Amino acid sequence: QFLNFYWITDGVTVGLTVSSTAPPTGPTLPSGYKAWAYAAPIAYASSTSLASTHVSGPDIFWRTGQSLVTNGAATSFAALSASASVPPNATGFTVNAPYVGLLTPGAGGSAQGTIHWSLDGTLDYSTSVYQSLGVTTGMLTPLADISFPNRNRTIYYYTQVIVGSSPVVTLNVCRYRVSNGS
Repeated sequence: QFLNFYWITDGVTVGLTVSSTAPPTGPTLPSGYKAWAYAAPIAYASSTSLASTHVSGPDIFWRTGQSLVTNGAATSFAALSASASVPPNATGFTVNAPYVGLLTPGAGGSAQGTIHWSLDGTLDYSTSVYQSLGVTTGMLTPLADISFPNRNRTIYYYTQVIVGSSPVVTLNVCRYRVSNGS
């Protein structure tokens, strides 16, 4: 669950309040307060603490990537839900792949493959290629961050081998974006 933080004012004093209600409805203002501005949604880490994040304008960065899949090996589009790490009102989110491995290199120790991305499970949204030459045992290759618009907090992925076999990928949500006037 996410809590929504708001800046509030009575025209003189500026304060901060928390609400379970996201914009456009906004928080119930304390007596005497007249206006609010959305700051950010932050997830609960537990019943008594917030998740470790960093807010910079409209971007909220997770201090530790939030796992979508670990050692994923889908060979056709598989859905990945980001609902635990992306609030419903996010306009988009960013995924990174800190680990891509081809555990069994092909002839000559080379490994090459493609990760396919999709928003709907049918059309490729983006494709990332990874490879290594002269590898004799597995490989570790981080990929650049890829940003997605928020469509029901779900993306689809699959791996495709060009050279080698047994590909796996780890994918994390590293940040999300909200409309907060920044």
